[in-house]
Amino acid sequence: MLCCAGGPAKTDEADQRTIKDSVEAVMAVTNVRLRGMSLLLQNIPHRGGNCLHTRLSKWCRLAGEGREGQYAWVLDSPINQFNAQTYRRLAFDCTQLLKNDYAERHPEVMEAFLNTLFYMKREMHQARPGNLLLNVVAEYWAPLSFKSTADAIKEVLQSGRMRGEILIMDTQYPEQALATPYAAAVIQQVTTPIWLPNKKAQAESYAKFGVTGKVFEAVRDMGPLSREMVVQQGHQTVKLKMELDGPLKYWLPLLSATQKNLAVAERIRQHLGTTDPKVWVDAFLVAEAVRQWLNTDDPAVWLPAFDYAENQRQSMKTRDAQRWMPAFQKAWKAIQEHNEMEDAS
Repeated sequence: MLCCAGGPAKTDEADQRTIKDSVEAVMAVTNVRLRGMSLLLQNIPHRGGNCLHTRLSKWCRLAGEGREGQYAWVLDSPINQFNAQTYRRLAFDCTQLLKNDYAERHPEVMEAFLNTLFYMKREMHQARPGNLLLNVVAEYWAPLSFKSTADAIKEVLQSGRMRGEILIMDTQYPEQALATPYAAAVIQQVTTPIWLPNKKAQAESYAKFGVTGKVFEAVRDMGPLSREMVVQQGHQTVKLKMELDGPLKYWLPLLSATQKNLAVAERIRQHLGTTDPKVWVDAFLVAEAVRQWLNTDDPAVWLPAFDYAENQRQSMKTRDAQRWMPAFQKAWKAIQEHNEMEDAS
């Protein structure tokens, strides 16, 4: 909330007490769906000029006088769906925000948004003390760009294990992480770096991560599609390969999102009328396997085939693609041949 108010430099002790009291008032509302920035703003008096109310209003849907704040989309959802007591998993697609030019032009948005994610995961974990928590931070250069979120990462690295927390950070651009002001302190605390192939790796940059000599050469020489990696821990280094051939390829769409399979997942959720992963995940894997086999992105082509394949899979009572897929392919080819013969006649 401090970064939304302009940071500690613009927020005196009186403002901070007001924020604390307002947050407590919002959290006391029993209807979780009503909690949000607009409700918080109602508890903060307007004193004119660049007061606390004015600074926070740009983050609110109901900013006063029928206005919507410039950054209302960041934090002030019309309906709050997050409830720490019921959520066990939390994930956000930050692709558009993580574009470097956006992050540079809107640092206040990035800091507020990232701090909110860290806050939500803390609340979620505190609701279940003793449970294991896996933190996955993609493009970790972004939270390392701000002291507040860099401190949150350092705290997990230093003390998270005592709470059952594990932290995984990744980036496609190690050099970008090095350019952040808080990278050095964080990198020193990472116990197990895993390096993926990088033909464009720069020796000078990788040396700052402790990757030199033959280890650096291995990182640079691995093929981009080899699924090989170099793992370091302490003074030991080993080269590994992740085998995802044969039946395991069927599960890849769950492990690695692309624009194509994300579109398939969204269409399947719409088709089934549910966002419950217990319902749509198996169906999505079937749909993606069918789409790839038909070699098409057109839902008008793959969706009818999916319906047929899903019915066949369920009738066979199996999740094993090596069982239902050949049966589907044989039947679908027969249907297509029959349709072609009818069209010809």
